[in-house]
Amino acid sequence: MRIQNHNPKPIFSHKAMTLVRLLLIFLFLILCVYIAFVPMKSSLLILFVPLIFIGFVCVTDVMDYIDYPGLCIFFCISVVRYLLIPALMMLDSSYSIDYAEQAGILLYLYEEIAILVTMGILIRKRYAGLDKKQPLSTSGEQVGLYAVIVVIALGILIFQPDVLQQYNFIWVAVDNYEVVRGRSLITGLGAMIIDWGKLFLPVVISIFLWKRRGNNPNRYYLIVCVLMLFFNLCIFSGSSRNSAIIPAIASLFFILYAYPEKKRITFYWISISILAGVLMLTLLKTTYLGTSFNTVGELNNYLQAAFAGPRNTSISVRAYEQLRENFSFSTRINDIMGNFPGLSSLFDSENRSSTLFNIMYYSGGLSRDQIIPMVGQGLFHLGPVFSVVPSCLFLILMSYFDKKYNSADGLMEVYLYAYEAAICSMGLLTNMSVVLSYFYSMIVPCCFFIYISKKVKIR
Repeated sequence: MRIQNHNPKPIFSHKAMTLVRLLLIFLFLILCVYIAFVPMKSSLLILFVPLIFIGFVCVTDVMDYIDYPGLCIFFCISVVRYLLIPALMMLDSSYSIDYAEQAGILLYLYEEIAILVTMGILIRKRYAGLDKKQPLSTSGEQVGLYAVIVVIALGILIFQPDVLQQYNFIWVAVDNYEVVRGRSLITGLGAMIIDWGKLFLPVVISIFLWKRRGNNPNRYYLIVCVLMLFFNLCIFSGSSRNSAIIPAIASLFFILYAYPEKKRITFYWISISILAGVLMLTLLKTTYLGTSFNTVGELNNYLQAAFAGPRNTSISVRAYEQLRENFSFSTRINDIMGNFPGLSSLFDSENRSSTLFNIMYYSGGLSRDQIIPMVGQGLFHLGPVFSVVPSCLFLILMSYFDKKYNSADGLMEVYLYAYEAAICSMGLLTNMSVVLSYFYSMIVPCCFFIYISKKVKIR
């Protein structure tokens, strides 16, 4: 059986995309007039961030390729980073921009320009050739290897039920939150197999249901949607929103591919579900930590931390200027290899660039919960000029997985490549060390499983 997805209906209509472009052009003109006629002051520097992004959207075809998981997430993240955050900074009357903040905004602008130039090149060189998808065959879909991993994961749960301590439902209990904060999660190969089993289980079942749908395209559609969302959005690891968001996004694009005739309704319904889940997790986490969003300033501070905004970039600059003598070769190795499965205990968790960032963030103290931005970590590793290289490299990797998603040979490949593209695009919110931890524990194993499943047939 083949999924006929030649020239599938796009997620957004041509009229909708034209309207968005017109609104952005109008906003672009307003910003130009404002910058030209308002007396220059330091706070106006942040307005160049949305100005550059709007120009990028208007002169490129980025919105024509929202159907690809990595690029879709990249666009959504960019809207928050380059439109919403600058707007909140201008609306926050308590926000002031000193010399250090200006340096951070300049680095933020530098990263934005590098990212958008890289993305523009990728759109022309890679995405432009992916507009016609080939029919996807599922008659010979091989999921035996993944089913075996699921069975092994279930066996581990039977003999080591404590592994479940690292998972929570979306209505996470406070006592489990204490387990997470106390860093008493189960680690090692057993936990990795459980993660793989959780990732594969809903897809294996969904593919089985898809094959049984016969000539009725609506058969089992709702069951598949609920199944995928339950496993990948409602059950997550620790308190990490990424462990829920990334599989949920992969689920969205899996269903879009499996049921192209329901593309738009699927996108809107599941996107709203993901957004609702993210908001619930955010409210849970902020309530537990005593954080509130009663003012524009509080919302601005939260988004700056969650989306690697200019404020956190400025703190990275200050940390680099004042603490870089503490950054040694061993710090570099700890950043790169410190999250390698099974070997993390061999590396000093305190001797990392994220530690230097947190010391500057909290003006000392022992808290280490803030994430250094990707460009901030690049500043320590590669210096000011090449600080944007990690961000650009992960975008290139994201586009590679988007391309593999487009040319996938089966639904399991569609899901896994969407998952891997999502990890790389979400890297813009974190840093090199966090993405590498996913790379070691999920991306490399998943690519290996795809390769083996093509070579070894397990019925």
